[in-house]
Amino acid sequence: MPDKKVTLKDIADRCGVTPTVVSAVLNGRSGRISCSAEKRELILRTAKELDYQVNIFARSIKMKHVPIVGLMLHLSEDEASNGLSSYVNNCLTNMTFAFNKHHLEVLFIPYSTEKEQLERLKNLTGNGLIGGVVTNIIPESHKKICNYLASSPLPYMVLGAPLVENIYCAYPRTPTLDCKLVELARMRGCRKSCQATLQDSKLMFRPYPFTNGYMWHTPPLTPEQVQAEKDNAFFAVMGTAVLNRLKKEAFVPRHFILVESFAFSHLIPENTDVILVSETASDMQIVTYAENSLYKWLEQGITPEKYAMPFQDSEKNFTIKLSQQKEK
Repeated sequence: MPDKKVTLKDIADRCGVTPTVVSAVLNGRSGRISCSAEKRELILRTAKELDYQVNIFARSIKMKHVPIVGLMLHLSEDEASNGLSSYVNNCLTNMTFAFNKHHLEVLFIPYSTEKEQLERLKNLTGNGLIGGVVTNIIPESHKKICNYLASSPLPYMVLGAPLVENIYCAYPRTPTLDCKLVELARMRGCRKSCQATLQDSKLMFRPYPFTNGYMWHTPPLTPEQVQAEKDNAFFAVMGTAVLNRLKKEAFVPRHFILVESFAFSHLIPENTDVILVSETASDMQIVTYAENSLYKWLEQGITPEKYAMPFQDSEKNFTIKLSQQKEK
């Protein structure tokens, strides 16, 4: 028969105090109760002698501050079977070292769907196991998770540009980039420029420049509304999900495609004139912003700016790759 688990009451009975006093001493809150230094040393010594194991579930529920940051990163089934992507690996490594500097631990929480993401977050917060969360989002499926974060007291930072208002996020796009895209479109004789995106699993297009600099403030257009100008408009595409949807729906624009990095360049259709690769912010810039924002929120109660665009506008942020273009 296994040994009986040592409880706070066992220690309290030996020391002649109440379980409340024992809990306060073991959790570093003895200054809030009447407990002499001698009694405190006796409680600590007795707990060690009895090999008392802290119940992290019970303790974390009662503590206002849990020094653990949950790092939620999207990982599809295909990616999971092939190992961590460079993005996930770099983000996990950089975030871990960054938060460790502030004596905060990082719990890696991969998820494949928004439903799983929301369920796991609710479970972790309900059990008091994390004190804050940094999460990226799925482009076409993130309203529920963002609304949950916005309505909860949990300190958080979203990595990306959510289509939900009043969200604390690191939004690594800048007005300079929008202006650059409009300028390139005009140079090519295009009448308008749009960003292709997925909203509720539907393909949508948001015209540049964005209202107030934010994509989600700009009313979207449907594929039918831009079909007539498909060959005379500039289209920016962020990431593989949107690019694959364009191909699936046979909506392949002829002019300019914007991708997140050169890693996606092999997916660009052959009839594309120009590929514009956006490097609006380095991974470390985003990590530093998320780290500082969440640390100040956790330790000092200082919330960051909403709709944050914390990165400097600079021509150095843009890399233009001309491809499949005949030289004059």
